[in-house]
Amino acid sequence: MTNKHAPKRGIKPGIAAAILLAALAAGLALALILLFPRKPVIAFYRLPEPVVSAIMQEASLPENSGKQGFSFITLDGELPLPEQKKALARADLLFTEDGRAAAELAPRAIPAGDDLLRLMPTAMRFSGRTGETAWGLPLLLDHFELAWNMSMLSASGYTKPETISKLRTEAAGIRKPGVWPIVCAGADDGNLLMLTGALTEALSGADACLAVADSASRGTSFRDLLATTKLGETLDTLISWRKEGLLHPEWFRMTESDVAAFMDDGFACFVLMPLSAHRRVPQKVIERFDSTMFPSDRPANSRSFVAPAVVALRMDRKGADSRAAAFYRKLVEPGTQMSLANRTGLAPVSSTAETRDRQAYDVRLWVASSARPLPDLGTAAFAAPADRAALALNIRNYIESGGQTW
Repeated sequence: MTNKHAPKRGIKPGIAAAILLAALAAGLALALILLFPRKPVIAFYRLPEPVVSAIMQEASLPENSGKQGFSFITLDGELPLPEQKKALARADLLFTEDGRAAAELAPRAIPAGDDLLRLMPTAMRFSGRTGETAWGLPLLLDHFELAWNMSMLSASGYTKPETISKLRTEAAGIRKPGVWPIVCAGADDGNLLMLTGALTEALSGADACLAVADSASRGTSFRDLLATTKLGETLDTLISWRKEGLLHPEWFRMTESDVAAFMDDGFACFVLMPLSAHRRVPQKVIERFDSTMFPSDRPANSRSFVAPAVVALRMDRKGADSRAAAFYRKLVEPGTQMSLANRTGLAPVSSTAETRDRQAYDVRLWVASSARPLPDLGTAAFAAPADRAALALNIRNYIESGGQTW
């Protein structure tokens, strides 16, 4: 028997409207995704403009970008990379320099495959790697070099200095009023930290260089770094060169522009600088100089070189984009490697890619024949840019004071 007074069952009008609106919203969202699919995102962190520009140009080629193309973001270079979680969550690919900051993202990166790493010499595979985990794909190499004025060196009766001892002897022989044998743009943190690392490696070996970075990363004070690692010996060598008049007395305040002016005016014979800075010297000046690896009295087969590497990280995110994955794989193909190297002036990591010139060819050869490339000391030690800058400042103050600490 039916109860005439029982309430009718069914969906209330308000609930029905909400369900309808949710369905319409979902349908609209799906339509927008189909009509305007998400662009894969490429992020950059603390890379020089020529490198960023070269990667963007390569990514924007029709065969790489497809119909939708890539979106590009530049992360805050003053903040530690691991702290920029919101921006990193958007990134499919991240390009940065090999070092502590990038290594801390290893758990969030898809490991580089052996099939890609096999395209480069064994030594270069140490970049973008922690232990057995290859979290980054090496792409390009900078290099801290020794350059010299060819006519000045020849006129003095000297030849290319292949050892530290010979460099010191020749620098002393060239020294005269108005000419400073050796200059370096020590006002630039990158130049200063690369020189410190290169000299530590040359005097004491790569393990000593890595030990300085490892100790610094664990919070060891600068005073204790000097006492417990080879850093003190390295800096005391630079102080000695300065006192002997081999290094310009204000070298730690010199900018790259200052160094280029000294090179142009014939005020310096030897220049310690990165390949990237070499590329910025005017052609009419740099053509008077030749260059080589940083010299050492140690056997050549035991060397490593300060050669900061640009690495690509493929971020492990939900909805990983196949276009980003395809571009990531293409980055180490010989044609792409040649293009990136030509645009940046850096050395390619591919064994078969053509190089821009002899300088880039030599860097690839030197690094390939070494144990491994090394980042600068500050980038190797710290994820926070402020900590890197503090290390450079401490080194600069120690040199200026002639070896005093406070």
